[in-house]
Amino acid sequence: MKFTYFLFVSLLISTGLFSPSSKADWQDIQGGLEITESRVQLDRATRTYFVDVSVENSSFSTLEGPLRLLIDNASLEVVNRDGLSNSGVPYLNLPIDKLDPGELYQIRINFEIGGTRLAFELKLQAETNALQPNLDPIANANGDRSTNEQTTVVLSGSGTDADGEISAYQWTQTSGPAVVLANSSNPITSFEAPKTVTLIALIFELTVTDNLGATDKDSVIITVIPVANIAPAADAGVDQSVDEQTLVTL
Repeated sequence: MKFTYFLFVSLLISTGLFSPSSKADWQDIQGGLEITESRVQLDRATRTYFVDVSVENSSFSTLEGPLRLLIDNASLEVVNRDGLSNSGVPYLNLPIDKLDPGELYQIRINFEIGGTRLAFELKLQAETNALQPNLDPIANANGDRSTNEQTTVVLSGSGTDADGEISAYQWTQTSGPAVVLANSSNPITSFEAPKTVTLIALIFELTVTDNLGATDKDSVIITVIPVANIAPAADAGVDQSVDEQTLVTL
């Protein structure tokens, strides 16, 4: 039987992965975590029930230790617990320094045999000073430039994230006569510069989002230049002298 838990705390800080608390040294891991339980089995040697638990880091960030697994609301006593939390919840320590992205760790929980159906909830916690904040991504819309009217303009943006990856791009126009952006959800987009009789400034904004939802924005200004109309040149030919009553070709 497989359960996936997305563990959230009630108060988030925009630059971190956890909620601060003055009452505890440990905090629930926020998001990107998958916990898989085996079925309940009987260990005849120790005369206990046991459940094998797999904890997988499904995020793009390393979970730094120390880490512990809380067994909350257990209907039977946890026999092999390493201790109790400040609120009296049993836990098992994970004897690892960290859990890298995609890494899986397995641990066994032993429960006292009793006359009630086994039920419990699992939470992975880390010491607050071990949790690493999520670094904001950096958007780059590239430099401002000028272009002639009625030409194709390509906007080539990019994004970087020091502790994860860019999961989304979005171009939007924030100023100037409206144009149609092609593939605006890609890092590279394009549009046709409008016809104009004066200089006009078009402003575009690139928003990048990282795998944990943090964003950054950068803007670029495209100045559209009108192309001067060149007057046509007329040629009436050379002057001529003709006799009267003759046909003249111009």
